[in-house]
Parts: sequence; C-alpha cells; structure tokens
Amino acid sequence: MPDALIAQFTIKGADGEAQDVGYRVFILTALKGYGIDVSMPINVPGGGVKVTVRGDEKTVRDAIEELRKTKPDVKKVGKVDVSDPVFGSFDFKPFTNEDIQLLTLNQLSKGIPAIIRMDEKVDSIGGDIGDMKGVVTGLNNKYHIISRTLNYQLIGIALLVLMALCALVFLTR
Repeated sequence: MPDALIAQFTIKGADGEAQDVGYRVFILTALKGYGIDVSMPINVPGGGVKVTVRGDEKTVRDAIEELRKTKPDVKKVGKVDVSDPVFGSFDFKPFTNEDIQLLTLNQLSKGIPAIIRMDEKVDSIGGDIGDMKGVVTGLNNKYHIISRTLNYQLIGIALLVLMALCALVFLTR
C-alpha cells in the first residue's frame, strides 16, 4: 500500500460500553469496505475498543468519520465517542477471515447463557400455560353444565307458560 500509515484510535461508549455489543465484528466489517488494513480490535479497560489500521491518511480519517455516524445493530448502543487517530509506529498484524470467524464464534458463545435462560423461562411459561388450559377447560365444563341447566329451566318455564295459555284458552270457551 503506497504511502500507507499506521494509525490507532479508540471507540468508547459515552452512554454505555463498546464491549460485548458486537462492536469488534462491526468495526472489522465496516472498515473492510474502505480498502484499509485493520488489525484485530482489542478491548481496553474502561469499556473501549482500540483499533489499529493501515492506509492512507485521508481514507483512514474518512473511515473513522463513518464509524462516528454508524453503530452495530447487535444491541442498542447509545452515544459513542471515537477518538481522533494517532499516526505512528504501532505493531500491526492485519486480521484474517479466520480471525473474524473466531471473533464471531466468540461473540455468539457469549449469548449461550442468555439462550439457556430464555429456554428455562419458556419451559416455565409452558407449565403456566398448561395450568391455565386446565382452568379454562374447567370453566368451559362449568359453563356447559350451567348452560344445560338454564336450557332445561327455560324449557320448563316455556312449558309452564304454554300449559297456562292452554288452560286459559280452555277456560275461556
């Protein structure tokens, strides 16, 4: 890369952290489109992510500006501060496709405990739904018993009214 410079910058969440929200994968994917080399972003104390890139100064600054405007879709991220790049001599090893696959698997593995908790909640909800089904079935059965009783009572009342009308007709002749 002619006139390539190495620069470092840090992304830090102003309203929250930039770690454990998919930011490293997002950075690697976003910067890949700029044609600059990117080393594996590193989590730093305080919730930030340090990024080292190699490219021409204008492209690096454009890429950083884009990172200031966009955020990963993985999790709600509030305001994010992206430091100005510092150009200099830094250790640099461009990431490989294998690096991003390992990083993605690492991020996915962090979600496994949450998936297990959701599964446990679904099981407990399933039990509650089974209990509610029993209650609804019981209420439904009681409704049918009451409905049948009321129907018999209405039929009885209708028969009494009919007999009273017949008696009235018979007595008025």
